[in-house]
Amino acid sequence: MSRVGDLPDIEKEHNITMKPRRLSPILEKFGMLTGNLDRDNRLDELLKAVKHKCRVTEKKQAGDYDPFWPDDAVPVVRALEHVLFESFAEDMPKYNNISKELVDTLKNGHTLDEITTVIEEHH
Repeated sequence: MSRVGDLPDIEKEHNITMKPRRLSPILEKFGMLTGNLDRDNRLDELLKAVKHKCRVTEKKQAGDYDPFWPDDAVPVVRALEHVLFESFAEDMPKYNNISKELVDTLKNGHTLDEITTVIEEHH
């Protein structure tokens, strides 16, 4: 230290800190964390996009398909993200673009058929 002298306090000097995005605890609860920040963020966004379409009680009307949050939704979202990653792992910018488009499609209330079309358009 005597040769170098006082080192500047980097945090004070470069006061630009990125606050980490808080991921849904459901990802961890269901063992869905991949360890890849991009993928975990996409999973989180996909979950949030479908949550409003799910019922939160176990009661369901006969004949209606109405997924129960989170038990019914989480495995489907995980499988969807896995297929996207497997298809586009070699091209992460494309993976990110398609998954963002998918999140927007889900938020806008599109059907599964329309979502499938979005994915197929990029293959």
